[in-house]
Amino acid sequence: MIIRRGCTVVSLGAIILIFLMGVPADAATLQSNRIDVQYVPPKSSAHGLLYKLVQERRVLEEIRDLLVPFRLPRRLLLKTVGCDGEVNAWYDDGAITVCYEFLDWVWQSAPQQTTPAGIAPIDTVVGSVVQITLHEAGHAVFDLLKVPIFGREEDDADQFSAYVILQMGKEEARRLITGAVYQYRRGVRSESQTIATKRFADEHGTLSQRFFNILCLAYGADAELFKDLVENGLLPKERADGCGDEYAQVAYAFKTLIGPNVDRKLAANFHKNWLPPINSPVPHRPAGLAVKSPE
Repeated sequence: MIIRRGCTVVSLGAIILIFLMGVPADAATLQSNRIDVQYVPPKSSAHGLLYKLVQERRVLEEIRDLLVPFRLPRRLLLKTVGCDGEVNAWYDDGAITVCYEFLDWVWQSAPQQTTPAGIAPIDTVVGSVVQITLHEAGHAVFDLLKVPIFGREEDDADQFSAYVILQMGKEEARRLITGAVYQYRRGVRSESQTIATKRFADEHGTLSQRFFNILCLAYGADAELFKDLVENGLLPKERADGCGDEYAQVAYAFKTLIGPNVDRKLAANFHKNWLPPINSPVPHRPAGLAVKSPE
């Protein structure tokens, strides 16, 4: 996934002042419930069914509800568009764009039946879409709230996404995390065989790194809920031993830098049961609609 925006520099003095005051510099302008959604008609007729489906299932509205608690200085647009064959999603200048090509790629990648690891087909679709969209929402929150970044922003956006998901009810968190990492694990298998040196230069971590980082945060947040990740060998024990500290570090950063701008009353909605039943079938996808995998 890509991000297209310029860098914002915040002075150390301003950061210290904001921290000491306990409120953002532009607190008077910050408001919750500033998320708009838009389903832009696709450019390709091949995405007509998908366009209809995401509206009927209120995909953007469900994700919008997860972002409503964030107090933002201006409105944020969440939209689906046709991207001329590009399988992607990104944040740029107040808008999160999700390509129909990306949604279609997730759709076609869903397994036909529950995986040996117990991941339901419907969760591989919902989990992947929610995780990537929240990843882009992380970029948006960093930008709009002028959150200082120390390190690679793409890694922080993954951490933002995983942290928000892990604040939901146990069932929702479990299903979304395992559904999201299903797609990463598929990529890991091919990446280990074909990875090129230039892949290490990308602003994103490798699929393998992102896969293990998300698993680690999940295990660190709730070792009992995700204990099978270690028992089944998906998460090496050597990494798992430090995951509690890794999650605590992310939680501290989130609560310190972003937490003051979250409406706690609205954030209680994170715990509502909103996922489709786990035995829900993935909607039928017509044969012959092929898209390339994301690079």
